[in-house]
Formats: sequence, structure tokens, C-alpha cells
Amino acid sequence: MGIVTKGLTAVLFTFGLAATANAAQYTAADNTPESKLCVSAATASKVKMHRQVKNFRSSQMPTSNYTLIANELYCNGVNVAEFARQAGNDVVASKLAKYRKSNVQIRDLANLRQGNVHVGSL
Repeated sequence: MGIVTKGLTAVLFTFGLAATANAAQYTAADNTPESKLCVSAATASKVKMHRQVKNFRSSQMPTSNYTLIANELYCNGVNVAEFARQAGNDVVASKLAKYRKSNVQIRDLANLRQGNVHVGSL
């Protein structure tokens, strides 16, 4: 039984290292708090992200950090919540998504149709 357990542990350890080797590496482009928040959104736990958000100071909305960050911070051209989701950090992405303001888009459906529309019998 000991040999099987040791062998299984070795196999799991090997696959764990292989998975870690293929994981994407995120580094901040500069030393700004926004870049650090983007890296945290992609890699940090929910608790570490909360600390980063709590310590973030903004002159725009000093009391509502999550709302500001979830709606105004973009990482590589993508909203921070979507950036976290693309990085595979679903826990942080879900937390940030709760603070997103919903957007309403109005589209002219008649303008989307192209071509001829025939009404009546052929």
C-alpha cells in the first residue's frame, strides 16, 4: 500500500508541476497601483484582491473602491472583471462583476436588416 501511495503522489506532483509550468505569468507594466490591481485581478485570491482594493486611494470615489475599479479599470483594453475571468480567476471576476453597472444598448433593428423584404404571396 505504501508503494502505491508514493507512486500516486509522485504522479500527481509531476502533473502539478506541468500545469504550473504552462500557467500564464502576469507582471505589471509599471509601478502604478492600477497595474498592480490588474495583476492581482488575474492572479490573487479573493482576500488578497480585497486588500489591494481596500488600499487603493482615488480622488474620484474615495469610499466606493470596488465600484470605481469594476467600472473604470481596464487591463490590456479589457474590463478588469473580464480580464480576471479570462485569466481563470473566476472568484475575483465574480466579486468584481457584482459591482459592475449594467449597460443598456439601443439598436435600431430595422437598420440591421439588409436586402429586400417581400410581404404577401409569392
